[in-house]
Parts: sequence; C-alpha cells; structure tokens
Amino acid sequence: GGAGVLAARTNNGLGIAGVTWGGYLLPIKVFSDQGNSAELLKGVNQASALGARVINLSLCYVTWENGKEVCASSEKGYDDYGLTQAIRQARSKGIVFIGASGNYNQSVVGYPASLPEVIAVGAVKVDGSRASFSNTGQTLDLVAPGDPVFTTSLGGDYGWLRGTSFSSPIVAGVVALYMSKYASEQKAWPSPDQVYQCLTNTAEDLGPSGWDAEYGFGLVR
Repeated sequence: GGAGVLAARTNNGLGIAGVTWGGYLLPIKVFSDQGNSAELLKGVNQASALGARVINLSLCYVTWENGKEVCASSEKGYDDYGLTQAIRQARSKGIVFIGASGNYNQSVVGYPASLPEVIAVGAVKVDGSRASFSNTGQTLDLVAPGDPVFTTSLGGDYGWLRGTSFSSPIVAGVVALYMSKYASEQKAWPSPDQVYQCLTNTAEDLGPSGWDAEYGFGLVR
C-alpha cells in the first residue's frame, strides 16, 4: 500500500496515481517475521549503498506501557544506537529520511521518526483534521493524508487503508520530486537541510498558527 502511494504508475487508466508518477522504487524487506533492529539496520545500510536518495520508514519501534502496546520514542529517551548512527551517517551523505509518527494516539512521535535526522509525518483526514490514531509530539514535522488513503493492496487489488504508514510515503514522494527537479536545474542534489526547509516552509499551516505538536508545520504541499 505504501509503495503504491509513493510510486504507482500514472496515466495508464488503472487504479491510482503515485506521488512520483512512477519513480524508481527500491523495496527492501526488513521484516522477515516480527522484524528486528538488525534487519532494519541492514536495510538502511543496503539502501544507502545502492544509491537511494530518499528512505521512507513506515514503522515505529514498539514497547509496552501500562499493559498497552505503544511506540517507543526518542522523546522519552529511547534510542537504538546502531540504527541511529546508520541514519546519521547516511544523512551526512545527502540521503533524506522520512518516518511515520505512529498510530497509537500518543503524545510522542515514535522512533525512528522522532530522531532529528528524520522528517516525522503524522496523518490527517480528508477535511484536514488530525486522524484520531496519529501520534503527536515535539518532534513532529509535517502531516499528510492518511485517514483514509486509496492505494494498492496485495493481489493486484486496490482499497482504502488508514495509517501514518501511508502519510509518510506521500511526503517521501514529494521529497523525491523536489530533489529530482532541483538536481535537473542546479546540476547538484539539494542537501537534507534544504529539503527540510523547502517542505516546512511551503506546508499549509493547520491548527494553531505556526508549528504545533498536533500538525507540525502543517500539511505537505
């Protein structure tokens, strides 16, 4: 579903149009069963080595609080040292990271989206209001449609899906378009900081004026 949001073929009379209009997609499997940090670390390093310019992380690390499954978060001191260092190293090479804020209606953004090196994305409804499940927090950067999104599903079908995991690739697609356009005009790739400034400066402000913990800088445009 997330891959369809990002890169479904366009202008072919079928299904949906991906944000990148058919951009080059590099799918890397990081969850063999339940998934673990070693697989995710390997995936990030593999994407970096293969020349990816944008890495989408539609996931959050899970922990338990008061008997409930929730996202772990940097905002509460959580860190996976190996993954954090890999993300920092890849970003220093110019790779842009986008991550889902989480679907637990928490007041913290889930890790790894909560890292300052990752653009954290929450979900909004069709009317622009926050999706009830979307995590908020001090490290939230942007929001994008995610409640619901019509996208690809297993077996070659299409359907309505909900989650910040579908909001994040929308932003990743916008990032890819911006970076491609910039590179074609400037003959150089924009830095991750330039990408961040472009997206946050052009976002449609939602909620209280300016940045806020529920919508970040606003709706990606």
